[in-house]
Amino acid sequence: MVTELAWSSYLTPPEPVNFSAEWAHKDLEYAARMAGGLPHPVLDGVLSLFGTALAEGRGKEDWSTVNPTAAGS
Repeated sequence: MVTELAWSSYLTPPEPVNFSAEWAHKDLEYAARMAGGLPHPVLDGVLSLFGTALAEGRGKEDWSTVNPTAAGS
């Protein structure tokens, strides 16, 4: 029985991981706090992008959908 379960688990692909924009924004805010208020243009820009997504109500969407211009790349 255990062998059959292990084999079926091996054959079943894992569910894709979906990190929400809300989750990513939370981690980016933490990174900004850890920066101690120093300017970090890339971090600040990405944090702004995710903040805009949250303000538009896209917080539960996958974080990769936040930048629609990157969809074609």
